[in-house]
Amino acid sequence: TPPGLRLGPLVASWTSPGLRTDSSGPPLEGPRTAALVQRGASDRWELYLECEAMEAGSGPGEDTVRVYFGPRGDSSHIIALNASGSAILERRRGRPSAWTDVVMGEGEGTWTALLPVPPGVIGSDGTFLVGLTRHDRTGRVSSWPRPMYPGQDEPGRVVIDLNYWMSLAP
Repeated sequence: TPPGLRLGPLVASWTSPGLRTDSSGPPLEGPRTAALVQRGASDRWELYLECEAMEAGSGPGEDTVRVYFGPRGDSSHIIALNASGSAILERRRGRPSAWTDVVMGEGEGTWTALLPVPPGVIGSDGTFLVGLTRHDRTGRVSSWPRPMYPGQDEPGRVVIDLNYWMSLAP
């Protein structure tokens, strides 16, 4: 099978001045984030994330990537992955809870997460919707598949068609 489907790059959010001048502003200067949809060893679909680590003193906030599954405004799963190694299911039409179906890791200057696509996310037609955000320690927000607008609380989504992707296999 192909090695994976790249998600990204994450881009900086729009600002009000940027929207007025039709300028997206400076490129994202925050930590880099890479994501890949791949078929795991157990034949489950999974999302691999690799994030450039930030210095502990670079800001007061947490360094968190959120993976949104499902349509905007009605996500079936929002999973928050934190540089400290925690994973939280923020909303599945219920209260937040620990998400244990993830493998978190640390490398030299990076932190990683291997997150299986949650059960029920992939539709009977072989597609699912996904979007990403990263809130870094300094408060910067980046997103994929497009910049977020001021006041927007969720990223856009892209449809991943696993049937098409699998047709690329030799």
